[in-house]
Amino acid sequence: MANKNIIAIFLVILVVISLIIAIPVLTFSSSFSNYGRIDELLIFEYAPDNSSPIEKFNLNIDMGNVEIKYVTTPVDYYVKIQVDIEMMGHLFDGKKYSDYFSVEWDITSPSPTFTMLCTSDTWFDPSLLLTQNVDIIITLNAIILFDINITINEEGNVHLIVPFAVTTNNVEIYTNEGDILCDFHKNCTLEGNITGIANEGNILYDFQYCTLEGNITGIANDGNIELKAYNPEYTRNITWTCNSIAGDITININHNNQYNIMNANITGSLVGNEFGDIIVYYYDNTANIGAMITLNDTKILGYGSDWDGFENEVLKDLEGEAYGFQFTSTDFPTINNYNLLLVGVTLDNYNEGMYEVHLSSS
Repeated sequence: MANKNIIAIFLVILVVISLIIAIPVLTFSSSFSNYGRIDELLIFEYAPDNSSPIEKFNLNIDMGNVEIKYVTTPVDYYVKIQVDIEMMGHLFDGKKYSDYFSVEWDITSPSPTFTMLCTSDTWFDPSLLLTQNVDIIITLNAIILFDINITINEEGNVHLIVPFAVTTNNVEIYTNEGDILCDFHKNCTLEGNITGIANEGNILYDFQYCTLEGNITGIANDGNIELKAYNPEYTRNITWTCNSIAGDITININHNNQYNIMNANITGSLVGNEFGDIIVYYYDNTANIGAMITLNDTKILGYGSDWDGFENEVLKDLEGEAYGFQFTSTDFPTINNYNLLLVGVTLDNYNEGMYEVHLSSS
């Protein structure tokens, strides 16, 4: 009788172990029974019969990495869009991209608009073992002057590349979660304003031997901002505005070519936060360019700060309490000037974030 009980218990244990093993295997097998792949390439073009003085290109998508570039050789289109969609995982067998995205290409001149929005929450379900890639390449005709308006509602990076001697007008880029990178190469011209807003991501503006005619704005709610201006030229007075709520701000200005003339005054407001750093690198080797860098709401400077060719004044309130620093080049004011105001670290928390300056003027 005891042997029968032992055998019965053994059989029960064996059945339980078998079920423990079998159920996940069956579930896993069922999941992969309709495992599928979507791999589609979409191409759209915009080629109006008549051009406008300024064409405005708009892109509104929920997700995807976007690259905007120019073609400088003759082509028969104004805008070409290439969309590469790759999706792999559970529930994709027999499906098409149109089961998950709504795509619209409105070629109304002079404001063509490309829209690609999600129509299914499947994309956001992490349990489906998804591979999800959406890459969008936008090619613009370099002989056409464009306003560029890019909106990414959910997630994706934006990379704008303006090549040698190409002119662009206003640029507006927004991404909810992703980075914004704008490369302006030698002899290109920004005739309008540029605005980049990254809710969760970094912003980098890189201007190399460019002509800048519009205001520059960068807002990163949770990310860093970096602005590089290497031997820029200006045709009018403009304003720089950088605002980072939870990141660092780095400004790098370099004028080492005396033949590049500013022709304008630049006013800037760099607004940081209590925990991020604000770092300014400035160099010029001409008496025609001067600078005044004001650091507000701080009592200390970052380690290694230097200011060759600048005078440093400690700013004090009416009660004699120090609240900042002001660095003025010995040739300020001159024909063309930078006037930058750094605001961010509060007096109560000045040990958290840090101001750092590396200044040289001759």
